[in-house]
Amino acid sequence: MIVTSLAGFILTAVIVLQLGVVEVSDAIFSVGWEFLAVLLVHPVQIVQAAIGWKGLFVKPSSLSLVTVIEARWIRESANCLLPVAQIGGELFGARVLSIRGLRGGDATASVVVDLTVEIFAQFLFVLLGLALVLNQEDNTGVIEWIIIGTMIAAPVLLAFLAAQRYGLFLGVERFLLWLTTRWSLLYVSAVEGLHDGIQRFYRNPRGLLLACSMHLLAWLTGTFEVWLILYFIGDPVTLRQALVLESLGHAIRSAAFVVPGGIGVQEGAYVLLAMTYGIPPQQGLALSLIKRAREIILGLPGLVIWSALESRKQKSTNGQYALPGDGD
Repeated sequence: MIVTSLAGFILTAVIVLQLGVVEVSDAIFSVGWEFLAVLLVHPVQIVQAAIGWKGLFVKPSSLSLVTVIEARWIRESANCLLPVAQIGGELFGARVLSIRGLRGGDATASVVVDLTVEIFAQFLFVLLGLALVLNQEDNTGVIEWIIIGTMIAAPVLLAFLAAQRYGLFLGVERFLLWLTTRWSLLYVSAVEGLHDGIQRFYRNPRGLLLACSMHLLAWLTGTFEVWLILYFIGDPVTLRQALVLESLGHAIRSAAFVVPGGIGVQEGAYVLLAMTYGIPPQQGLALSLIKRAREIILGLPGLVIWSALESRKQKSTNGQYALPGDGD
């Protein structure tokens, strides 16, 4: 992950140098105090995603919505700011639920299903973006690659879903349980009941529908963030164009999941996609970097909260530690 992170930073620096440091800086700082309005959008997405996550639970849970929001916030903070690829934060989210009282296996199962539903909602979001842009003559060539990637992603997503529904995770659970006998940092409660927990979540169609709807709504809400940023930069777009930029930009970033935070990949994506609508590449890069600034400003407090939770948990268990559950 360190290698891919370094490569991402180098790629970002190269893009900035090629487009002009002064021009890109001018575009970024043209936003000014309006950036505070941009910061208000993403917390709404966190709440929407947390509502969907909590809705997965079949029976009323002792976990409050505030706790799930906290877990979602920390989960995103880890994915954006730590060298854990773009799915490592899910372990942090499961850990938070475990610390707050949910059994480790259930916490892990809820994250697996929630992540699957979120990916499915994103897939729908990307399809919507593609449908809106396919009739354009000038698409800088990047759209064709996204279509190819989407065609590849569809069977992969279905295979991942089938693996959960038809027993593959039972094998994963057994392997992890075997691993607990050889790795003291991993407790049995972190994985015990993982397969059964996943099956329970999938037997709740109403919860799955709620989760998918809220995740899709969260993706759509992100459209407004793109619209605001470009409006404040001085290159306003329509909400339809903003939706295309947001959906396809995230599609490219997600495809490069091995790069922590999609560093460099996201920047190049927004440069190319912005050119589709005649937006100068400097503004496209500024859009990406402003979103990065939002990730840092909202993500650092999330990591601080996670650190405080872990510190208190370690003190209460005499220093014992595990991800995502402990020995209760």
